[in-house]
Amino acid sequence: MSPGDLSFGIVGCGQVVQELHLPAWQAVPNVKLVSLCDSSQDAIDKALKQAPGARGFISLEDFLDHSDDLSFIVLATPGITHPKLVELILARSIPLLCEKPLALTAEEAASMCLKAEERGVMLTAIHNYRWKENTRRALNLMRAGRLGEIVAANLKFRSGSLFEECGTWRRMERENRTLLFESGIHFVDIAMMFLGQLKSLQFVDADRDTLGLQRVIFGTLHEGGARGVFDLMIDASSCATELEVLGESEGLSLQFFPPGLRRLPRRDTPLHRGLAEGRRLIAYARDVLGDKLLRPKCSHRARSHSELFAAFAKAVRGEGPNPLPARDILPTIQLLDDVAEGSYRPIFEHSGNRSRQTAAADEPSSIKSTD
Repeated sequence: MSPGDLSFGIVGCGQVVQELHLPAWQAVPNVKLVSLCDSSQDAIDKALKQAPGARGFISLEDFLDHSDDLSFIVLATPGITHPKLVELILARSIPLLCEKPLALTAEEAASMCLKAEERGVMLTAIHNYRWKENTRRALNLMRAGRLGEIVAANLKFRSGSLFEECGTWRRMERENRTLLFESGIHFVDIAMMFLGQLKSLQFVDADRDTLGLQRVIFGTLHEGGARGVFDLMIDASSCATELEVLGESEGLSLQFFPPGLRRLPRRDTPLHRGLAEGRRLIAYARDVLGDKLLRPKCSHRARSHSELFAAFAKAVRGEGPNPLPARDILPTIQLLDDVAEGSYRPIFEHSGNRSRQTAAADEPSSIKSTD
């Protein structure tokens, strides 16, 4: 390791870390991964193939006991484990970069932020979709005044079957609040950036089964008068995500998987939509072919992670601000917590199952991979 390099460790070595985090960090200069922790030795071994020479720990206590040389820690475990693990890491006064969701309730998330502030430790949230190119372009148009006052934002999110998820914990939708806090949170967070400060949650309607939520539709009213409508669904027969933002002067449509941005004309015709889809297809083909032919360290999928990670590393060095203070995510978590209260509670009352908080308390220090 070169003088001046930052050494760091990762807690949680699942598929998200293997496919996105590790390639993203390889594109960040002057940082070195020296320590890994996961309850699965198989997950550690797979991660070590991309970080030869790093230490591997199954026990978080052992990982933290050997953390004196760490400049920061990345936490990439399921959200249900974050409150306890964050508390243990912050107690070591080590800067922490935490995967979404920060927590599964607003109370827990606010408590984590308060503990970080009391100890003077930087706590940063990994909401990398804020660094996606289409998101940045759209926000720049809004901040430049091109959209005028925001009137509405409409989010449509469709995800595939939970039983196709490689991380078995994700399939426990009710316990992990998967639809709201794992799958939909990135897009709700982006919509909130356009809509502004929340005034009230207007309505919640949910489709539930014994596993948890299948679909949630909710509406919001914001201080500036803008309204949001959110339609989130898992186990859908078709997967797609689109965020429509309507301003008094102009509207935008953001697509994801693959990403795209379309400025909406006064009268939207098949010609406008076809041209935009053509541009999105060309950009997607360019990125995919570039990854296959050039084989860069960081794939196009991991690019937004890499940009956020680079900004975080600069902040740890004191060369820039915290790129995304965890407290900035609290309004999104508060909204999703309120939606969850109106969506999950009937399941608990009907089934008689233990609450999420009670289940989490059974294994307060468990470490699981995010995938």
